[in-house]
Amino acid sequence: RAHWIGLFLRCYHDGWETIDALFPAKNYRRSELKRYSLALREREKDVSWTEALARLDTAQEEFVSLIETLSDAQLYGGPMEGAHNSWSTGRWAEAAGPSHLRLASRYVRKRLRDMKQ
Repeated sequence: RAHWIGLFLRCYHDGWETIDALFPAKNYRRSELKRYSLALREREKDVSWTEALARLDTAQEEFVSLIETLSDAQLYGGPMEGAHNSWSTGRWAEAAGPSHLRLASRYVRKRLRDMKQ
């Protein structure tokens, strides 16, 4: 989940134009996010729990720092610059942050339940 927060931060700071052809990554289209997520999970399957938490903590700190500096108008006053759709910066932030954290929580809880069985 830290990866998705990082991707949002990169889009916000560097601009969509610099990475648009690579969103979410080379050889993937925006419509293929599920396939991308599965490949990402496979690529990072050997990351330790400690490392995963450290990455998430770092990403969350950067994410919260950015959000705290933006006004409501900057977050929700119009489409995110360069995003090529109607989503505001705040909506993109919600998708990258809280939405992904909810998904991660569900995934971890399911894995823990599966391990107990």
